Amino acid sequence: MAWKNVKPSKNLPVTVALGARQGWGVAPGYPVLVASGDREAALIRSLTAEALQLESSPDLVSSRVASLSRVPNPGLAGYVFAFLTHSQTFSKVTQPGLAADLFSPLFGSPSVPAELWAGMPF
Repeated sequence: MAWKNVKPSKNLPVTVALGARQGWGVAPGYPVLVASGDREAALIRSLTAEALQLESSPDLVSSRVASLSRVPNPGLAGYVFAFLTHSQTFSKVTQPGLAADLFSPLFGSPSVPAELWAGMPF
């Protein structure tokens, strides 16, 4: 599936993001995302760096959410949304209400398209 929309071209770089762990229908070591453009590759690198930071320091997520109101970044908003939705750190069991508190600033954020607000869980 990851290769579905990639158009093969000679002498152009391709960025392939591989799954690190089992989950969300992805097996470790298999492609999750494939990009053949510079913009998409830069976005993948940026989100990979954010993922590593948030995984090692989950307390940074509140500053990332706050930054979205100052500097619109739909890619980061999508990643933060997934992180808050699926992270064990912010589960309803370990820290009830924290994920909801962090979701609130995403409503109305210029980083999140208005048509997606209705599908947000909080």
